[in-house]
Amino acid sequence: RVSKTAAALHVAAVFVEMDKALHPVLSKKIFMLEREELSRDI
Repeated sequence: RVSKTAAALHVAAVFVEMDKALHPVLSKKIFMLEREELSRDI
C-alpha cells in the first residue's frame, strides 16, 4: 500500500514537472498563432 502511494506521488510529481516544462512552450505557440491571426486581419 505504501509503495503504491509512493508510486502515485512520483507519477504526479513527474506530470507536474512536465506541465511546468511544457507550459511556456505552449503559451509561446499560442502567442505566435494569435499574432499570425492578427497580422492576417490587418
